[in-house]
Amino acid sequence: ARALVEAGAAFLLSEKDLPELFGKVFRLINNPEKLNAMSGRGRRLVNLKAATRMAERLLALSGVD
Repeated sequence: ARALVEAGAAFLLSEKDLPELFGKVFRLINNPEKLNAMSGRGRRLVNLKAATRMAERLLALSGVD
C-alpha cells in the first residue's frame, strides 16, 4: 500500500480517518483527471507477468518439467 501511495497511485487513511473516506472517494469520482493520473501511476507499478515468472521459477527449482 505504501508503495502505491509513494507513487501517487493511492491514498492511505488511518482508522481514525475513515469518516473522511466517502469525501475522498466522492472528490476522486468528480475529478476524472486526478483519478486517471492515479490509475496510470498504479499501472506503471504492476508487473502483469509476475505470477507466471514466479510459477516458472518454482517449477524449475522443484525439478518438475
